[in-house]
Amino acid sequence: MESIVVVIINYKKSGDTLRALESLEPLAESGIIKVVVIDSASSEQSRTALGSFKAFPIEVRCFDLNTGFAGGVNAGVAAAAELRADAVWLLNSDARVLPNTLLEMLRCMMEEEVPIVGSTIFYDDGSNNVWFAKGRVYQPSFVVKHVGKRMRGSTELLAGKTEETDFVTGCSMLIRMDVFEGVGLFDDELFLYCEDVDFCLRARQEGYDMVIASGAIVYHKVSSASGGEFNPTREYYITRNSYALIARYVKNPVTRVIVYSTRSLWDIYRIAKSLRKGGENPMRAFGIFFDAIGDFFAGRMGERKQLQPPVTESSGGE
Repeated sequence: MESIVVVIINYKKSGDTLRALESLEPLAESGIIKVVVIDSASSEQSRTALGSFKAFPIEVRCFDLNTGFAGGVNAGVAAAAELRADAVWLLNSDARVLPNTLLEMLRCMMEEEVPIVGSTIFYDDGSNNVWFAKGRVYQPSFVVKHVGKRMRGSTELLAGKTEETDFVTGCSMLIRMDVFEGVGLFDDELFLYCEDVDFCLRARQEGYDMVIASGAIVYHKVSSASGGEFNPTREYYITRNSYALIARYVKNPVTRVIVYSTRSLWDIYRIAKSLRKGGENPMRAFGIFFDAIGDFFAGRMGERKQLQPPVTESSGGE
């Protein structure tokens, strides 16, 4: 494979993005990759910081409108097409890679002839805990799980291994360019979260396989652009977009209504648990849930402009 374009989406997190770029330096020096940074609605300070990066050549494309992760990916794919890339490597701005990460993914893609390849992703907090080892989509509920999450892992034992997966997370996803011709681009209506799952489901429908190159190690700060792993913004988008997946892929209308109704308790529980871990009032879960499904059923997709304000606790407490 002659040309790989790495696409990184920067949204007001130039410090994280510069760190991701620094981890790519050994690959850039080898001539294997070209790097395109898509800057979405960031400040001049952030863009100046990206412009000061001199370790190796990068192309920065700036957009005044924030189109989310999906829109940023699509702009990156367009740039890769202009550069005549054979494949695109989507890499989160809050991720960092090892020198052999891409080589492990390429080995898997070329030797096993798999058009979509992902990585084993660890929390970048020194814990050596796994964030993503492979993905599972439970149907028809479309509950999405990261298999192996929070388990301790050994990077040495993963080299050369592959894992079958229902989806590949967009945190680190190597995609042959011809896949976009058969599947289309990421759905920018989803804006943030679940857009990678939707892309993989469509790819499956078109007959494209995907695996995890287990030895392709990535370290990830997790949702830094949206406020951290446990935050209301993340929970809103996951909830709303999960219902969009159900609408698209559960064809039987009766089954679809049953799934809508039975998911609600799970979603409220999940949101409340996340808020509590993030130090938020878990009672906000009801408001976030109803905002999310209300917007979905009203057809309000894309970027959510404002979430419901926090619930004020009574003076009596618990």
